[in-house]
Amino acid sequence: MWDYIGKGFAILLVNTVLSGDNALMIAMVTAKLPPKQRWQGMVFGLSLTIILRVALTIIAGKLFILPYLEAIGGLLLVYFAFTLSVGSKEKSASEDESSSPERLLKAVFSIVVADLSMSLDNVIALAGIANGNWSLLLIGTAVSLVIILLASQVLSRLLVKYAWLMYIGSGILAWTGGGMIGRDPELSTKLSGIPYLPVWITIFVLVFIYIVDKIRTSKD
Repeated sequence: MWDYIGKGFAILLVNTVLSGDNALMIAMVTAKLPPKQRWQGMVFGLSLTIILRVALTIIAGKLFILPYLEAIGGLLLVYFAFTLSVGSKEKSASEDESSSPERLLKAVFSIVVADLSMSLDNVIALAGIANGNWSLLLIGTAVSLVIILLASQVLSRLLVKYAWLMYIGSGILAWTGGGMIGRDPELSTKLSGIPYLPVWITIFVLVFIYIVDKIRTSKD
């Protein structure tokens, strides 16, 4: 019994600690939704995430032999870091009450894709802790994602109120994505000659966002 409880706590702790950037990503996606859809986007997105995370953990051994998997996840994060911040100073979602199923579905899709991209380290750690006990894995993952959901709700409100925080969020996502690209087994040796790769990727994304926003502003 105590072994079961101990493993459950370990799964909860690992999921929560390693998912800080996931909560930020979810908040950035849903901050662009109208208030009535914001909570729906979080709940639907995280519900799908629970199912997919458990499934990925079960097949972790086969999944992580795929080449360039971590690099692809890192590139997806860099993409989201750019797209979520462009135009963040424009009219916010809280002021635009118009909503549509398509907008909600797009947000849910973004949450699922981004969460899975950032959850590679979680999956490896959880597969080792669970050691075949998938019911324990499901319970621990579900509880930790509830915590992430609450954290995302708080962050989302802050991002709506202070639009400039989106740039900080994009910097964090770009840094995380750059780290994933640099750690990829297929690329780590080839990229070893580029010092501070995550820093350069972060600078590039933020400068690019600034330039695109300036161009958009000048056209208005």
